[in-house]
Amino acid sequence: MKVTVHIDSANEIYPILDKLKERGLVNTVDFTFAYVPPEYDDAWEIKHLKCVVFDFVEEKNATWFSLLI
Repeated sequence: MKVTVHIDSANEIYPILDKLKERGLVNTVDFTFAYVPPEYDDAWEIKHLKCVVFDFVEEKNATWFSLLI
């Protein structure tokens, strides 16, 4: 189950990863994440903001994470 988190800076990811680690979740085992850069159209209008997409193996962890964010 995927959860998208919009961010202003890549530094915002570290506290989120710390919370996941505190919960006992392990990257590449319980979840993966990927940075998605902003995208613009031909007129330089933003199509979507930069974000990080977390993909959880178990739905219960995705639900907990969604409530956390």
